[in-house]
Order: sequence, then C-alpha cells, then structure tokens
Amino acid sequence: LAMEKAKSPMAVDWSKQIIPVGNGPGQEVDDVVEALKLVRAGTAINFQGAGSTCDFTPNGDQLGRGMGQWIIRNG
Repeated sequence: LAMEKAKSPMAVDWSKQIIPVGNGPGQEVDDVVEALKLVRAGTAINFQGAGSTCDFTPNGDQLGRGMGQWIIRNG
C-alpha cells in the first residue's frame, strides 16, 4: 500500500508512506484489496490490517505487535 501510495518501487520513496498508510488519518479499512482501490483513487486510508491494527510510532516501530525469536536445536 505504501509503495502504491508513493507510486514508486524505490524504498527511499515508499518508506515515507508506511506511517501515513498505517496510522492515517483517513478512511479505516481492513481489507487489502479495498485499501488498494482507495489508495489508487487518491483516498487517504488508515489500514487496520486483517488481524489487528497496523499502527506505527513516529520512528517506524510497530505498535501492538510482539516479536519473538526462537532457536530450535537438534530437531
């Protein structure tokens, strides 16, 4: 969605659109296909995600998403 909003495949461009797409302000939407249609139509969105929100801190860390790291040894 951020890449589409930026109209660019370059990370330097679309990375600036991750927070606006995830945090809004804009129309709340949880379906990625519908979100893509809205972005292409120039509508501001607040993507909620399929399972939970996709909100970010100002420095780009995701809110409300835990991260885990597992090591499996011998099996």
